[in-house]
Parts: sequence; structure tokens; C-alpha cells
Amino acid sequence: MYNICDLILGHIEGQSIKNELFDDDAALSGLINIARKNKLPLLLRSALLSIDGVKVPQELESLYRATCFTNMQLIHMAKYISGVLKQEGIDHFFYKGPLQQKTLYGNFFSKPSVDIDFNVRLKDFSAARELLIKNGFELQNRTQGIWWTYFLGEQTLFNYKITNQSVDIHHRLQQPGAPQPHNYDFFFENNDFIEFGDISLRVLNVKQTLVVAAMNMIKSLLHREHMGGHALDIIMCLRKLGADDIRDLKQRLRQYGLYNSVSICSRMACLLFKISDNFNDTEIEIAYDEKNLYEVMIANPQNIKLHPKRKLFMMKLCDDKGGQYFKELIRLIASDTAHFVLHGNETSIKND
Repeated sequence: MYNICDLILGHIEGQSIKNELFDDDAALSGLINIARKNKLPLLLRSALLSIDGVKVPQELESLYRATCFTNMQLIHMAKYISGVLKQEGIDHFFYKGPLQQKTLYGNFFSKPSVDIDFNVRLKDFSAARELLIKNGFELQNRTQGIWWTYFLGEQTLFNYKITNQSVDIHHRLQQPGAPQPHNYDFFFENNDFIEFGDISLRVLNVKQTLVVAAMNMIKSLLHREHMGGHALDIIMCLRKLGADDIRDLKQRLRQYGLYNSVSICSRMACLLFKISDNFNDTEIEIAYDEKNLYEVMIANPQNIKLHPKRKLFMMKLCDDKGGQYFKELIRLIASDTAHFVLHGNETSIKND
């Protein structure tokens, strides 16, 4: 039986897959379970559809139909939000979710989505939130307070007249415990657009999407969550970038203090999917045992014995082991304090 990484990337690369490897229903059920945990069940479905003589399980077909319905609702909500924000001249872009799937996988239905995410500049965060509330959205109570609005830089809203799914408004892109960019101008420059009738939705380009995919993978590492979907996003970005693109991106990442974040996550993703790493020219330290990456990222990320201490990992991620690291350490301590005040004995990320 193929592991999930070999199967999905093999299908994307057009490799033929032997159908006799899927005669064991129990093994296929286990593969589907792993795929679900890593947000890859629909890409698994696509791979199975390409194999002669293999019947796609009904649960994957049902999930695909549900995803088509939900993701279209989310796109409809993004169109509504964008129209509202454009009327008031609020700079914004969408990322993750079905719109990112279109950029990376060529369609809007490659992964199930539960919300739509968009980012505004810090100066516009409160105004954008209040504008949405004025236009029929409700703020989720648990996302109020300084930890949400400042340290995480995110709040959640609902508009049940459009969909039961949520919308997350952001002015940051990274989890406390991961290096933040020196500023966010990079993410507002040279964006792409996806056309929907009379409206264009502004989305990240592939270089920017690679950086966000790395940030999402770091968040999953800190939370000890399954991250196969994020790792595959990184692979898809790297496949679309040429040598000149990567050279230019590296230069920009060094300016913004994010080089190590993308470098380490790219190496981990390439090792996981067993492909050459076209981001890193030389060997780098990733703070993880390469032999354990499938367990860490796909099968059993909750095994804390496989993870480094989070402050050690944060030091690895920081480009500057001096000023940048101590600045991020202070921010992490302040964030954890604010989270404790807001949520009692809960912790913002898995503590060691």
C-alpha cells in the first residue's frame, strides 16, 4: 500500500499506480483516515479516480459534493465582503481556502474549507471589522480581547444570511511563537486576481502563498497538528516557481526576517514527499530527526517526544539569533500571559 504522500504527489506528477495495491479495504480505510486528518481526502479521491479498477469509497464522493457546495458558498461570501470593503477603499486580499486552491491545484474544490480568510492592514483592522458588522455580520464573542486583536491579529465573524461558515479577518499572518515579518508590505504587493463575473477577488501570488503555507505549517508544528495539507501546498508552490523566482523571493525574505521560516519548512516538506529541494542550495538544520518526519507531520504529530522545545524551534526559525529572537521571545511571553488572562488555564499553543 502506498503512503498518502507517495500516492497523492505521484498522481499529481502523472505517475501510474497499480490497482492491486488497493484490494485491502481495511488498508484503504486507514489511508482515508490519514488523508482526512491532513486535509487531503479530496486529493486522495482524485488519485483513486485515476486508477483503473478501483472504486472510490462513497464517503469520499459525499465529501466531494459537500465541499463543492460549501466552497461555493465561501466564494460567494468573499465576493460580498470584497464589494463592501472596496466601497470604503479598504486594502485587502484573500488567502487560504478555495481561492488558494485555485491558485495551487487549478480548481476550487481540492480541499474541504470551513471559513474564508482575508487580511487588511493594521490601521484598517477595526474599521473593516465594524464595516462588516454594519453589513450584517456578527462578531464571535470568544475572539474578543487583546490576545485575539493584537497578538493573534484575528477575529471571527458570521453572516448566517449568506452561509453558516465563518469569515476570519486578519492583520497578522503568523502564530505567536513564530517569527513575524518586519512589515507586511510584501504581502500587499503584486497580488494576483481571480475573476468572478463583475468582480475581481484579490489573492496572493505564488511566492506569497509559499510564505503563508510555511507560516501555516509552523502553526501546525506548534499546535502538534497534522500538517500534510500545508506541506503539499509548499510543494505545489515550489513546483510553480522557477530559479529566478526563488532567487528573488530569497532576497525579499531576508529583508523581512522570514528566510529561515520558509527555508526550514521547504526542506521538511521536500523530505516528507521525497523530492529534491529547489529552495535550499545547501544542507540546513531543521531541528527534527528526518527519520521521524512522516510521524511528526502526517501520522502522529501529538507525540511530543518527536518535537523540539518550542523556544528552541523558534530560535531555529529566526534569521537573527540575537535581536529578532529576543524580540519574538518577549512577544511570545506577553502573548501567553494575555491568553492566560483571557482563557484561564488554557494555553495558546502546546506548551512543553
